[in-house]
Amino acid sequence: MHVREFSMLLVKARKERRLTQEQACLLIGIADTSTLSKWETGKDIPSEKMASKIVQAYDEPVLGYVYLHECTELGRLVLPPIVHTDLDNLTLRFQKEYDDIKRIQMDMISIACDGTVEEHEQERWHIVQKEVADLAGVSLPLIIRSFMQSKKPSQDGSLVRAYI
Repeated sequence: MHVREFSMLLVKARKERRLTQEQACLLIGIADTSTLSKWETGKDIPSEKMASKIVQAYDEPVLGYVYLHECTELGRLVLPPIVHTDLDNLTLRFQKEYDDIKRIQMDMISIACDGTVEEHEQERWHIVQKEVADLAGVSLPLIIRSFMQSKKPSQDGSLVRAYI
């Protein structure tokens, strides 16, 4: 099981909201603290539906991304890792990574414009890929944080886009 980071963030999110395990269980809709305790210690993982309830109850969309990335096979396969830090640090890191992309922009264009990466371009392309991944790692948490703010629960409890 790949749940270490998810479990740590689950505990952190609950504590940041100053919730006891009992209070969190009531909010999430589970009967006893032993289930939550297993999730928080990484001994078990919640179902996708339960993870969705946790994300909504804690108002912590990054927790949902980490759940998908760590706890689902498809997420581990296709989702890039993201940086977990405060908004101010994320913003500064975004600016740094964005500047790094601007610095290699011409390499990126000259390598990719013909649709193939030739052998002599491999090393430079590897640098481009690393910088793009680094930018994605700080961009995604910024996007995810604001994405849930534009959602509201529907009558069945699922999230739908809120048009404000």
